[in-house]
Amino acid sequence: MDLGLFTYRLKFEDDGVGVERILEFKAPDPTKALSIAKTEAADRYAELWQETKRICRLRPNEDTFSPLM
Repeated sequence: MDLGLFTYRLKFEDDGVGVERILEFKAPDPTKALSIAKTEAADRYAELWQETKRICRLRPNEDTFSPLM
């Protein structure tokens, strides 16, 4: 059982760097999810989602992200 873990999805588009895909993973909070997402999406644009809520957009090879509030 995944007590205290939330499901996150990292959505990638077919962007010439890679194909469209969705990476689903579990994390205890948005901070840890963002850390995982930044590692997985280091060279691509991606969107981080928690369930049906989009958390942010990630930019390739930058230590920045675009929060969606």
